Parts: sequence; C-alpha cells; structure tokens
Amino acid sequence: VCARPGVAYPSSTLTHSPAHKPQGGGVKKVTGVGGTTYEISV
Repeated sequence: VCARPGVAYPSSTLTHSPAHKPQGGGVKKVTGVGGTTYEISV
C-alpha cells in the first residue's frame, strides 16, 4: 500500500478494522486473540 498515513487513511484508521461502517445491517463485535476486539459489517 502506497498510501501515506494521514492522507488517504489516518494511521488510527489503519490500526482498526477497515469495515467500520454498518452496511445494510449492523456491526458485529468480534473478540480476537489476546483480547483484541474488532468490528465487522454484517
């Protein structure tokens, strides 16, 4: 990815799941390994 941090995607957005917007449904929170939580569009 040649996108510079802060230009197209802020560095804070890159650390999180890109699917942050609820599309046609809701957002499902998933707990990953190590207790990290991320959201996916369902």
